Formats: sequence, C-alpha cells, structure tokens
Amino acid sequence: MIWKDILLGLLSLREEGKFRHNVPFVPVSGIAEQYYCELKVDYSYTQGAITTEDESEGTAIHEELLAMQKTTLDEIIEKIQKRPLYTASFPVGARVGDIIVVGLPDAIIFENGKPTFVLELKTTRSDPNILWHNQEIQAKTYALLLDLMGFDCSQLKIAIVKTSRRESINGVLKVFFLRLLTQSLVKGETETFEKRYKGTVKVFRLSYSKSDAIKSIEWAQDYWLSKRNPIPTNHIGKCRVCEFNGTCRPNAGVNV
Repeated sequence: MIWKDILLGLLSLREEGKFRHNVPFVPVSGIAEQYYCELKVDYSYTQGAITTEDESEGTAIHEELLAMQKTTLDEIIEKIQKRPLYTASFPVGARVGDIIVVGLPDAIIFENGKPTFVLELKTTRSDPNILWHNQEIQAKTYALLLDLMGFDCSQLKIAIVKTSRRESINGVLKVFFLRLLTQSLVKGETETFEKRYKGTVKVFRLSYSKSDAIKSIEWAQDYWLSKRNPIPTNHIGKCRVCEFNGTCRPNAGVNV
C-alpha cells in the first residue's frame, strides 16, 4: 500500500538547503501566500515573520476549532483502513515538478479508506462569503499531495469553511463544530449547517483537478528554485494592511 509507506517515511522526504532560503522543502502555506503576494513571502524569510494582532486572534480561534486528540501515524493508518468514516489531520508531502512540497491540512475525511474531503478552516474579520484565490490554492495543493502519495482520490472533493471571528467560541462549538461539519459534508447538507450559525459560517465545496493543482505549482516553483525574483502584488489594498509596508520597496512611491 503505497500511501502507507510514504506516510510513514514522510520525514525522509527532504533535501537539505536545496531550495530558496535554504529550506529543505516548500511549505504549502508558502505557496498559497505567493498567490497573495510573493514579495511578502520573501520578506518573511529575509526580515523575519511578523505576527499581526489579527493573525494572533485568528490562530487562537483556529486552534480552538481544531482541538483534536493526539494520535500516532500507526493509529491513523489503522483507523483509515478499518473505520467506515474517519476524520484525521496528518502531514502530507510529495515531489511536485522540481520541488518538494509538504504541509498539514486542517482535516481529511475518509470514507471506507478513501479520502472524500480535504477540509480547511479559515477565520475572517470580514465577510465569510468571500473566498480568496490563495485560500483555494492552499486547499487544492493539499488534495494534490494526497493524490501523489498514492491515496485513491477518485471521490475527493475540497471543502473550505470560513468562520467569522464574531462567532462565539464556546464549549459546544469546540466539541461539536468539526463533528457536525463532517456529517453535513458527507450527507450533502452544508446549507443546513450554515443556517445553524446564522450567517457567520460559509462552506465552499470545490472539485479537485490534478492538472489545475499542478499548474499552480509550476508557477510557484521558479521562485523557490531561485529562477526569478519575488513578484509583488498589484493590489494596493494588500499593501496597506501588510506588516511589511514600512520597509517594502514597491510601497515607497512605486505603483503596484
């Protein structure tokens, strides 16, 4: 069973210092951030990542929603094989083109041993009904890695769930949110799930295309292979809220 062997040997899937900034592999989150602003990704390595207040709040809520019992890879493999329905979170990785890509999806739903949903949770202070392109890229890359690891992805779909930070993170939400979400996805009842949270939760269901996901990596990999300089965003609104706007050269009188 190829996916089992790859999962157990994932830590060996690295090439020390081969890629830009001497990283042993390219993080999925980094690829997604390239589609927001590649120059911001570069600054996070050359100047150090800066955690904003919004990011800190979002991370805290995110961790509350994803509080899951710790388990070993051997236990995860056994449950994938034996349980008719199982939700897990574990590292995924594979060589894509000329780079090695590794990441940790929020959750993967398995039905009878096959992944049927890659699930990503995103918190937002703005309208949860807006899905950004970089968020879609991140989830689709996780799906691609599952495919390349040898899982049967013939029934795989992508679910991106955006939650408003106004939503109260109470005990019931922490305990049942993922369980209810999993059930609604499997049963195709996401509209009912959204209504339960009165406009503060939006579920985006996307199809998985291996070729589309690979195309996204093909553009991103040239940066990590140092074949080109980082490309800044052309949306000035992103620059205004960026934590690097005080030192970013394109911001200093250059029209982006």
